Amino acid sequence: MSHADILEPDGNRLAVRGRVHHHARVSPLAVAVLACGITLAMALRFTAAGEHRSCAAKREFQREHPCPSTGRTSGACPGYVKDHIKPLACRGPDRAANLQWQTIQAARVKDKWERKSCAR
Repeated sequence: MSHADILEPDGNRLAVRGRVHHHARVSPLAVAVLACGITLAMALRFTAAGEHRSCAAKREFQREHPCPSTGRTSGACPGYVKDHIKPLACRGPDRAANLQWQTIQAARVKDKWERKSCAR
């Protein structure tokens, strides 16, 4: 098994390299993770944290705040990520009003701070 595999709590393999394994029993969380287009590495982190992330909030945010690099109101935004202003780990709301565009580099720095400051 590689680091790209996602496992269900009972140990069954759920996904390999972003595709649902054909023998897996698919949980609602797994469907949400894969439907949001979240990378498998991020999905493992989110699953472990037990925090819900709303795809609808992200879509609403991007409709209201177009991508800084492309100006598009949907799809990828090269060089940027949607980031929670008040982190979910610090009990911030998962709503469009709590999201901001952030450069990938700035997001990494903020994530490092959040892991130390908001650990549960």
